[in-house]
Parts: sequence; C-alpha cells; structure tokens
Amino acid sequence: MIRKRIYYIGTAVLVVCMLLSVTSCIKEDLSECLPLTNPLRLVLAFEKESDEVSSSYAAVDQRATLHIFDAENKLIAMQTLDDPEFGQEYTIDTDLPSGTYNFVVWYNHEQPYFSSPAFENYPEQKPDKYEGKLYLQLPTSGIVDFALPRLLHGKIDNKTISPDERLITIPMIQNTNNIILTVTGLERTGHRYLFDIADNNGAYDYDNDYASFDVFHYTSETAFATNAEELTASMTVLKLSDGRNPRLTFTDKTSGTTLYPSFSGQETNLVNLIKSAYQGHPFSFERKHTYRVTISFDMNMTATVMVDGWNVNESGNEL
Repeated sequence: MIRKRIYYIGTAVLVVCMLLSVTSCIKEDLSECLPLTNPLRLVLAFEKESDEVSSSYAAVDQRATLHIFDAENKLIAMQTLDDPEFGQEYTIDTDLPSGTYNFVVWYNHEQPYFSSPAFENYPEQKPDKYEGKLYLQLPTSGIVDFALPRLLHGKIDNKTISPDERLITIPMIQNTNNIILTVTGLERTGHRYLFDIADNNGAYDYDNDYASFDVFHYTSETAFATNAEELTASMTVLKLSDGRNPRLTFTDKTSGTTLYPSFSGQETNLVNLIKSAYQGHPFSFERKHTYRVTISFDMNMTATVMVDGWNVNESGNEL
C-alpha cells in the first residue's frame, strides 16, 4: 500500500512572527488598518505524517514563507520562518482581528532555485494572490542537471478566525519528485550516457496550479562504474500529474545514439509510464514522490520499462 505523502504544517510561529510586524498599518496613515477588535490568542500547530527521505534532494536551509491574504485575496502580510518545526503546538498572543483570511505557505522556495517576482517589493507593493507566480530559476542553457530542494506548497482558503476558532492547520503538498533510474542489458563500455526528461513544469500560481513556462530539460549523466553491469542515475523533477507530458529519453552521449525510445512510437511520457505501471493499484501523484524506473534491453536492443517493480506493457502488470 502506498503511504500518504501529504504534509501538514501548522502556521504557529509563522503567523505570530508575521502578525507582530504587520506593515500595512502605519501610525500616520490608518486608512489601511484592520480593526483591532478582539485580538486573539491563537493556538497553532505543526503536524506532518511520515516523510520520504532522499539524498537526491538538494541540501538547503529549511525555510517557509507564510502569505496572509484578506477575503478579497489582497496580500496583507508576509513572513519568512527559518527551520520550521513539525509536531509542536504554540499558544500566541497576536493582533490578528476576528475575520476571514486565506493562507498560503511555500517551503524551500527561495533563491537560487526559485523566485516569486510579484512579492519581491513587499511591503511597498501589495499584489493580490492571483498575481503571484513561483518560478524555477532556469539556467540560460535550459538544462537542470543539479538536484532541487524538496519544494512544498500549502494553502487554506476562507479560514474564519475568532475567539472560538483559533487553530490554523495547513496541509502541505510536495512538488518535488525523486526519479531513480537504472539501465540493464547493455554491454559494458567506456561511454557516457544521458537521461533526459523534457517538461514545462517550471512555474506555479499560488493555488499550486501550473503556470505558463517554456519547455526545458532535466538531465543526469552517467557511466558504468567499475565492475558494474548496470547503469544508474537519479534526478529531481518538479510536479507530476495527470494530463502532463514529461518526455523521458536515454542516449549514448559518446556515440550520439538514442537508445530509448528503442522503436518508433514507444511510450516516453513519464506520467503515462507511471500510470500504466500502477494500473489497478492505489496511486496518487500527490502522495508518492519517489519512482524507480528501470529500462531493460534485450539482445535486439529493444527496451522494456518497469516502474517500482511493475511492468509497463500492453498485457498488464506483473511483479
């Protein structure tokens, strides 16, 4: 059974740090001040379920940014928290008045890997939620040949805060996936080989839906290790979901020969390969984020694919 991979980050420290320094209300200009009636003592929590641990994710300082929007989705406050902790609860006094708010959290979303231009000039500029986009910081080569951090997004809409409703819990969804690649059946050579996944999943809005982005390439280069009979590599890629078209290819870089696909019309859509392998079995792209993809060649150099031990073929799946 596939374990659930949804993470919950209660916005305890995030909210308090932010709310102690709300910048939209200035002494000399009270036009944008929220009514400070019934300031609340909030009870907030960090919660998460079991996590996938992988050395393939880039090691970065763990950091989350909370965005608080009013009921009309205008940004009213934003605060970054270093090293947010899970599994803890906090009771905090704050000037947040009773009312309805929308909360968005991005986790591990900053430079040099990602940027969010719409919010860079806060508090001088206060864009609304729908102006916000998170972008992958793509090299000029259009190639991501390095590990990405574990990117998480969470939101809760239309949350009413009052003295009787003081708990805020935000479900966190992981956007980063770890692809572990293995090739069997090749004759050992001294050649260099290249895995490539072409996709355009480099931008997201603040609801975590895909935003417009040009096609780019995730790549990982490999060669036979001493005495090894298999090729291995790994890469981190961003969000996978139904209806997307990330294209997987495998090339002998030294000779320039494309080895996968091994024949015309062979499936290269990674999403379709995963779905085909898991056909008839419980599965969700939101809950699973590590995939072991094996490409096996026979004596005629025809390739077959397995994902997590399940065959990808037209006749069904067998372990």
